Amino acid sequence: MGLSPYLGDIYNLSKKGKNYVIMNLTKHKEFKTMTNIYDKANEFERALRESAEYKASVAASEGLYADEEANALYTEFVSKQKELMEDAQAGNEPSEEELTVFEEIQQKLMGNAKFLEFVQAQQKLQFLIEDLNKVMYKPLDELFEKNMEINNNKKRSCL
Repeated sequence: MGLSPYLGDIYNLSKKGKNYVIMNLTKHKEFKTMTNIYDKANEFERALRESAEYKASVAASEGLYADEEANALYTEFVSKQKELMEDAQAGNEPSEEELTVFEEIQQKLMGNAKFLEFVQAQQKLQFLIEDLNKVMYKPLDELFEKNMEINNNKKRSCL
């Protein structure tokens, strides 16, 4: 058994004439960093599930689906919306009648209290996720800005 400060313990095994090397990567600095990042990501996932915004969103979703009228309107709305989007992607313009039907469904849905609770809860959760994304992507944004600055300086020095 050998010890490497970079790879941790290295074990040589011989089985039926073949040599195998097994490395204990838990001592590897990069492995520990990656494990730590994934541990933090899993911790973040658990924290998000425990947030008031997530719990409110789950409760509002359950409320929407438990209410027969709200569920039927929402299902009809999503179906019609998907239909219109597929038609638009195929290059087909919606007819006046299709747009009128869609707007009527939308108006009924906007008058449903369970749907409005659902939308508000979803928006609050979305705002939270957007704020968290800003935090998570801050190092990448800084790196991008630094790289852009370096490239701009190189271009200036070449002129």
